[in-house]
Amino acid sequence: MDSFLKAATRHARTKAKEAHSSLIYEEDGKMFKEYPSGLKMELIQENGLKESVEQLEKQVADLGESLKAG
Repeated sequence: MDSFLKAATRHARTKAKEAHSSLIYEEDGKMFKEYPSGLKMELIQENGLKESVEQLEKQVADLGESLKAG
């Protein structure tokens, strides 16, 4: 069963990357978002509420713009 789950996870990640989609998953009790570029961000709780995915995407976009600007 474990090998089946690992194979299914690999397949889902491959398909998401091919579609240029992000993944949200749980690992070791923590939530993560993985972008097609491979960048991973931990979704954290702040004031009892999970940070919204939209806020994280804006932060990543801003970071990308900063890196492009040099």
